[in-house]
Amino acid sequence: MCHRKAHFDGKARFPKPLSCYLFLIRITEYKRFDVVNCQELDICKPGRRCGASEKLPLYKFLKESLTAKYGVEWYEELEIAADYILSGK
Repeated sequence: MCHRKAHFDGKARFPKPLSCYLFLIRITEYKRFDVVNCQELDICKPGRRCGASEKLPLYKFLKESLTAKYGVEWYEELEIAADYILSGK
């Protein structure tokens, strides 16, 4: 079980900081918006395996962390955009 799931399930003794959960996410902040990108690093392989084992795309795997950073409304808009892009329309 990955630490993220263990913490949210109450099985880990301490929470990791939000920056740990968003470690492979690179955020570039501009005055009017942020650019959110994924950077694949070897150190993140265990996290990617954990997400793959749960069969979740990265944005869904990081839902709690992204919501903590940007809010529920932002995350809901992300889901709508992802659904649109993934549907091929």
